[in-house]
Amino acid sequence: PSMASHALASSVAAVNQSEIWWHGDGVLVRSWPHLVLWYLSARMSCFSGIHVSPEDCCSASGSDPHCWTGAFTQERCCGRNADHRLWSSGGDPTCWSSDFSRDFCCNGAGNDECWDDEGWYSFARCCGGSPAVPSHGGRHANLTALLSVAQSGRCSEPMYFGECAGLWRAGIRRAEQLTDQAVREASLLLAEAWKATGRLRQVGKIFPAFVVSVALHAALFLVDDWWSKQAAPGQLWVDVAELMSTYQTHARSMHAADVTRLRIGALDDALRHRVRAHYPTALQVVLAERITATDQGAANFHDALSYAFLSAFQELVEELDALNADFVPIQGTLISLLRYGSFPEGRLSRGKRDVVDNDAEVMVILGKETNLGEALKQLSLALERRGWPPCYVPHARKGICFSLRHAVPCKIELYFVARDEDSGLIFAERSCSLASGLCEYHPVFPFQQWSGQMPSDVIYPMTRCRVGSGGWHRVLCPHRPLEFLRGWNHGEYRDQSLVVDSPHAAGGWGAGLHACPRATLHVRDRCWTLSAASEPCAATCGALGLSFAYSRAEEAEPMVPKLLGAQPRRAQQAWMPLECYVAEEDRFHTAIPPSEASPGVFSQWTLGGDPAVWGKWAFPGCRLSCPCALPDDGAARSAVAGQDSGGGACLALPVLSKDRDRSDERNIRLQREGIVREDLRLLAGYARGLHKQGFASFHAHLREAACARRIAHILAGDPLAGLSRMD
Repeated sequence: PSMASHALASSVAAVNQSEIWWHGDGVLVRSWPHLVLWYLSARMSCFSGIHVSPEDCCSASGSDPHCWTGAFTQERCCGRNADHRLWSSGGDPTCWSSDFSRDFCCNGAGNDECWDDEGWYSFARCCGGSPAVPSHGGRHANLTALLSVAQSGRCSEPMYFGECAGLWRAGIRRAEQLTDQAVREASLLLAEAWKATGRLRQVGKIFPAFVVSVALHAALFLVDDWWSKQAAPGQLWVDVAELMSTYQTHARSMHAADVTRLRIGALDDALRHRVRAHYPTALQVVLAERITATDQGAANFHDALSYAFLSAFQELVEELDALNADFVPIQGTLISLLRYGSFPEGRLSRGKRDVVDNDAEVMVILGKETNLGEALKQLSLALERRGWPPCYVPHARKGICFSLRHAVPCKIELYFVARDEDSGLIFAERSCSLASGLCEYHPVFPFQQWSGQMPSDVIYPMTRCRVGSGGWHRVLCPHRPLEFLRGWNHGEYRDQSLVVDSPHAAGGWGAGLHACPRATLHVRDRCWTLSAASEPCAATCGALGLSFAYSRAEEAEPMVPKLLGAQPRRAQQAWMPLECYVAEEDRFHTAIPPSEASPGVFSQWTLGGDPAVWGKWAFPGCRLSCPCALPDDGAARSAVAGQDSGGGACLALPVLSKDRDRSDERNIRLQREGIVREDLRLLAGYARGLHKQGFASFHAHLREAACARRIAHILAGDPLAGLSRMD
């Protein structure tokens, strides 16, 4: 495994290089989403990080090292004038879309439908004031003299730098809004002239606050005018990025008082709010661009993708472990680890691949005193140190992270739940009465199956899952992973893995009147099934609504391997008239005719007569291959079909759910070719290997009736049995 891992790493190195996650510097900013990610990643603002706020960083205890860089310090950034009334009487134009217009949201006292709980979209930012304080006209800047000098081109000549700086400082003093028309005209004129003559950096070295104030004003006007026009003009966002970068470049050289006097602090806040509000959308756009730009036809693309996803998941696990967080993999990620000991795919025969998951999912379990926002912030900051973009919260109890530092990025979904150790419960939502101390648990995602209160012992004490073969990485998994998966989100994975008889296979419901129930295999006019350990066949058949009808499985063609879907480790000598499988030791005895059964302790079963007497026989630890009579009428069939199918799901074998990527050639091939005997051998081998190494697996689950039933259909010649379809 180690050599294979190193070989894979070498083969995909050219595709899966660790890259800066915004995919370039300011020169490569080609669209509004690019600008958003570049601005945040390059720390172009005092508080540009998603999880860095003035409230946290400027508090009395604001010594968090994540807050400050060499350019932006607590002394320079805190205590400045950030009067939001300066932003714009018209508000932030980047708030609006076809669904939410300014007229709809800002008329009168505002419309509550327009605002979110996170504060990104608020009346103050989007409408330019507060519902209680109407916008006012205010005074306007007087920049007539400056415009005259600038239009003559003199502000680009070193001997006039000081004069222009003085005129700017005097002129904007009267303006009460950042979007003042005279300020707009002057800032755009100056910025364009300095860029055209290459003087922007030179002016900044002599009059840094002047250049920063002009540049940020110009950037704000350009953003407000063009933010939604991502395709044109071609150089717009490159120009905006250059203007924005002046603050970081000259922050050390400016006097603190100028941050307020020249409105740099207010401009910085206005730009930061415009950018941060669009971060989640920008992240999705750039992710799609990255994937589309990748050569998916390259010979090693899928190896590169799997290696990148596995690396991203391992990085996530390492950071969660470092934070001492309680967490477990969930959904497709957990299934992949139980099935293959790896993520996101497993290898089948003839080059086929089972792509179990398209992203990674983890459930983070919070204690009583842990805040979701703080937990996600700490994880995000840790991943950012590795080169990831910030994680964000799309809605309550969920976090999203992207491993965009990898050339093939992986989406990480984090579901936050809480644990009450006193009550022994894990829950997503509850309401507690302070007076009575009683709590009402809400049956919401993902614990609907448990009425909103999952017992803690489904998760604790945790077991171990393997994460990839190279290096033997480990992650803690639920204590009872099958129960957890079967119950998740109202039985989502149980329902999509239910085993129903294939219309293509012998013994399926389409085979005619004498059809076998779902828990059996139709062979030689009998419905065969394995009993529970130490249970007689009469009881096993009776539980299926059938009766025991003796038939001997030939020694050359035993039934146990067919019912298990795999060859046990040892086949032993024929012993009794019914085959006996000992699951703990993975061995079985074939069967002999009743007339040849050994006398002695079993003599009461061998006194000639009717072989049906063997329906009452059992032996400690034996799972018997039981022959049951075929149903002989529609009523029997209906009774069997109507039995509870809650346990009739096989999660150990691949299922093509509707969540799979229909364009992925690996899924297309698996849907076309299905599962064959060699695949079953591999899956059983994966499970056995993980089990022997002490990792959680589907080793025992593969031997349960539902899996045995599907395996039997596959062995009978139906590779698509139970596989389902993506469409």
